Amino acid sequence: MSLLQTIVAEDEIEVYLKQKHFHTIQSVLNTYVGNSPGGIGDLCTIAGIEYGSGHTVIEAEIKIELLTDRIEPCDHCGPD
Repeated sequence: MSLLQTIVAEDEIEVYLKQKHFHTIQSVLNTYVGNSPGGIGDLCTIAGIEYGSGHTVIEAEIKIELLTDRIEPCDHCGPD
């Protein structure tokens, strides 16, 4: 693999991971503000919320298998 191919491959993986993190945070915030129910079987289930000193901490469970349907895999992650 050439240096250029390596850089492109790293960029694809980086884009995929950023999309995964974006959709994860989006699903947590949608549940937090009430746009998603957040019950058993939903993409995001909030386990706890803590408030204090101008910040909010949300502990949540994300069903990754449901999240991956929203993200197109990179060439290295998709099915062969």
